[in-house]
Amino acid sequence: MKLRAGSGRAIIVGAVLVAAVVAAAMVLWRGSSEEVERLTFGPSLVVYRKAGDAVERLHDGDRAARGDLLQLEYIAAGRGFGVIASIDGDGRTTLHYPATLEGSASLSSDGPQALDHAFELDGAEGFERFVFVTGDGPMDVGAVLEATASLAASADPARTPLEVGQGQEQWSIVLEKAGR
Repeated sequence: MKLRAGSGRAIIVGAVLVAAVVAAAMVLWRGSSEEVERLTFGPSLVVYRKAGDAVERLHDGDRAARGDLLQLEYIAAGRGFGVIASIDGDGRTTLHYPATLEGSASLSSDGPQALDHAFELDGAEGFERFVFVTGDGPMDVGAVLEATASLAASADPARTPLEVGQGQEQWSIVLEKAGR
């Protein structure tokens, strides 16, 4: 192949233009960190706190307090079934999704799904841990809640991995709670 004089300059200019277009696309597409996390990490659980007119996303290790109004949201990322529960510093477990032990644990795959209810944190000290167990097949909600209750009685319920069934995965978010 024979190059003409000046074609090297055209290649350099072309490469600079391509790099500029890619950089501009990344800045414009960048979106929120939540969108990036959803694309990168599959199923996830998100906790929001409402304070007055403001809503803030809470992350693992963030502080929360008695009376905080929380909303949970899940991203199924292709998983068909899931259970959301929590454990507090007093060892109490709460089922958040489905609403009852007999309820369907079927997940919606239409993007982020806020649960149909918010709730107020109680005065239990230490922590509030939310667990999201997912799987491709139907789940025994009672078995997941029993595993959560067993975890609540363990030496370190805030950080010990939850034992889940075959073909299931779990994600957790732990909020550090201020005293009563």
